[in-house]
Amino acid sequence: MKILILGSGQVGSTVAQNLASVPSNDVTIIDIDEKALNRISSRLDVQTIVGNGASPFTLEQAGAADSDLLLALTRSDETNIVASKIAADLFNIPSRIARVRSSEYLEYPVDGSDNPEEGSLNIFGITETISPEQLVTEQLVGLLNYTSSLQVLSFANDQVRMVIVQARKGGLLIGREIADINQHLLEGVDCQICAIYRNNRLIVPTPQTVIIEGDEVLFAADINSVEAIMRELRPKEARTRRIMIAGGGNIGYRLAKQLESKYDIKIIEYKPHRAEWLAENLDNTLVLQGSATDETLLDEEYI
Repeated sequence: MKILILGSGQVGSTVAQNLASVPSNDVTIIDIDEKALNRISSRLDVQTIVGNGASPFTLEQAGAADSDLLLALTRSDETNIVASKIAADLFNIPSRIARVRSSEYLEYPVDGSDNPEEGSLNIFGITETISPEQLVTEQLVGLLNYTSSLQVLSFANDQVRMVIVQARKGGLLIGREIADINQHLLEGVDCQICAIYRNNRLIVPTPQTVIIEGDEVLFAADINSVEAIMRELRPKEARTRRIMIAGGGNIGYRLAKQLESKYDIKIIEYKPHRAEWLAENLDNTLVLQGSATDETLLDEEYI
């Protein structure tokens, strides 16, 4: 497979290292930083091109016409978006994956779009989007929705969730075999206990496996059954109601936007201009301009 990677930063170089290790892959990296490209080429079997990844001349020089995959991973959203559009329209590269950080591109609606979740990015010929801030936000939202969970992953358009939770005294299944879980669950509630980590050791569970306190249990269940399954593994705890977010950057803003309809949110932002912007773009969130390390401010806001 012939692969073009735009950007030689931490993300681009890590991806290049993994892809270049596959013998059948022919990897070319494009970046404006010649020194960074020299460092990569000295340790990886890749080709490097110095230039702007959003330039059709640079892409042509890198062999875009016969490439199979474009990975636009620079720090600039605009460069990644424009490069994807050029790759689609001028060079007909089949797969175009772009890293996009700004929520504005992802959330602005486009009439007639086949996939409204991708927002305005649909018009730029991007086949797949990577949004690091959105991934972090989704992880945080999952953890807040299920108090005491260690990790929450979504599958099948969020119809199924995989949850990791630590078993605690008071859970209905503690000290009992996994097969006994059916005694407590309502009809129609089902789950799959996929793995157990006990003292940092993986256990592949069977129906006769006994859950003990301290086990980290990984299970999959439909979205409506998750809380019932968690009750089997630890006592029910008070739901989170009040949340204070330190920092109003991309992640802080996205998190507040998703949670403000369900929680009492306060967000602390140091930069006055950004704090003003947050206040204008958030509906039910209290925005505080100040430092999250200011003990007086935290005390006054009942941290």
